[in-house]
Amino acid sequence: MQRQEIDLATANQRIDWILRHPDMSPWLKTTLEAARQCNPVAVANDLELLNCALRPWCEMSIHAAAAEADAAADRG
Repeated sequence: MQRQEIDLATANQRIDWILRHPDMSPWLKTTLEAARQCNPVAVANDLELLNCALRPWCEMSIHAAAAEADAAADRG
C-alpha cells in the first residue's frame, strides 16, 4: 500500500470517522483515543513495533485457523 500525503485536518477527520463508526472495534477506538493524547513520535514508534509484532501473529494465526478448517473438512 502506498503512503498518501494528507494534512493534519484530513488525518483527524479520518480518525473521527473511525471513532463514530459503529462497526469499528472497541480496541481500535480506545487505541485511537489514547494515541491522540500521546506524543506523535512515540505513537509512530509504537506503530512500528505493533506492526513487527502483531502482523506476523495475525498472519500465522489466520494460517493456522485455515489449516485447521481444511483438516476438519478432510476428516468429515
